[in-house]
Amino acid sequence: MGQVIVRPSALALAFTLALAPLPAVAALAAEPNPYGEPVRPRPEENPYGEPVRPAPEVDPYGVPLHDGVRVTLPPKPTKKGEALLIAAGAATVVSWALRFASIGVGLPLVKGCDLNDDACEKRVRTVQALSYTAPAMQGVASALVIPAALFRGRAEAWRFLSTGVPNRPSRQFAVAGAVLFGIFTAASIAARPAFVFGCIASDASVRRCNTKGTFAGYNVAVQVSDTLSTTGLGLLTFGTAYGRYRQRYGLAAAPFSHRGAHGVSISGRF
Repeated sequence: MGQVIVRPSALALAFTLALAPLPAVAALAAEPNPYGEPVRPRPEENPYGEPVRPAPEVDPYGVPLHDGVRVTLPPKPTKKGEALLIAAGAATVVSWALRFASIGVGLPLVKGCDLNDDACEKRVRTVQALSYTAPAMQGVASALVIPAALFRGRAEAWRFLSTGVPNRPSRQFAVAGAVLFGIFTAASIAARPAFVFGCIASDASVRRCNTKGTFAGYNVAVQVSDTLSTTGLGLLTFGTAYGRYRQRYGLAAAPFSHRGAHGVSISGRF
């Protein structure tokens, strides 16, 4: 029979090879990850099998944060400014109606009339009242359109942050509104004294530029200027409110690659 020869050196070598990887695995687990961030332990587990997450922090606006990042939007705005927009539109319609009434009553006075006549005096006073009331109603429309555009801008921005649509160009809205408001407000202010002092005499007598076409054109021009001024004010308010709401609550994501690390960076105001 043959003999089995057991060499202790072979057993020792086999035992050494089997245990050699263990210290290496332990050393590898103890090393920090290459990105310099500590390895976070697993969250605790509740009896129902779902991980227990720590309570999120809260930012100065009362919105929960997780690891310093906003995770929820503020409550959905309840006011969209629809009623105010309708009221502003109604005030604009009334202003136009008063302006056309002023044209209708004032056209017979273009060639002048005797202020000692009661009918002439009443007609002149009526034109003056209508001419003052029409821009006043347009001023009411401007006062209504400001909060309407403010509420609308916030509601549109919230909808974009929650659904991704609609993506409004807030800067373009604000710039266009500022241009409209500035130009047509200045035009409306300049047109009134130019017409009153240049075309209407204090005694209602005839002047060279005081024709039916001039009178009607002046009234239509100032009404268009007032309306576009209101429109510009609304666009300016809407663009500003929309942009600021998105800037305050929005996040911006951009890809990055640095030293072998790839991912997405998130930035914004929190």
